[in-house]
Amino acid sequence: MKDMFDPDAFIQRIGCRLVEEFEIARNATSPSTVGAAMEQPVRKQLEQILPRGIGVGTGFVIDMYGETSRQNDIVLYGKNICPKAPVYPGAFGLFPFLIVRAIFAE
Repeated sequence: MKDMFDPDAFIQRIGCRLVEEFEIARNATSPSTVGAAMEQPVRKQLEQILPRGIGVGTGFVIDMYGETSRQNDIVLYGKNICPKAPVYPGAFGLFPFLIVRAIFAE
């Protein structure tokens, strides 16, 4: 057992796992399926390493005027501030801009 935590090695292992899962995802039959299959492992990894109060989802951000963004592949949001509004549970949600901490979109 090592005496010290090596953050570089930790991140490297996560990256290698994601690359392996991306290769598997590329075998899907349609571009949208490939995209969804590649996003899921990233969300799963983020859920494991982020603090409990940060949620990881996919969906749309609603601004203060009620306008809706394009779909975001990954949305990091404050779970304890305000709940997201599920459109299709397990599929995607609507996130009020006040709870959104970061978005990742293509």
